[in-house]
Amino acid sequence: SDIRFNAVIEEISEDKVIKNIPIESRDLAATLAIEVTLPRGSITVNGPVLILDKLRSNDIDLYIDCSNIKNPGKHQKRVKAVVPETLEVIGIDPESIIVDYIRKQK
Repeated sequence: SDIRFNAVIEEISEDKVIKNIPIESRDLAATLAIEVTLPRGSITVNGPVLILDKLRSNDIDLYIDCSNIKNPGKHQKRVKAVVPETLEVIGIDPESIIVDYIRKQK
């Protein structure tokens, strides 16, 4: 008689918070600058425990996309994240920041 055995192996996933990640600006017009240092942020990701155990803060980029900013002034920008593809972003703190753009001195 045949013995059949079916098993489903599930990777254990959990959430992990990574703190103190610098938020960088991307695609800022050459004529503009950001006067203050951007704050640091934290991110909550979910993924396989084996991946999370090896995860370091420099594996994650937090950034604001400045490509649509044409003029100086205060603009609220969403903080976005780039994470290793096996991970899912659960939340970013802060979700957005208000950035004061100034015209670069010639």
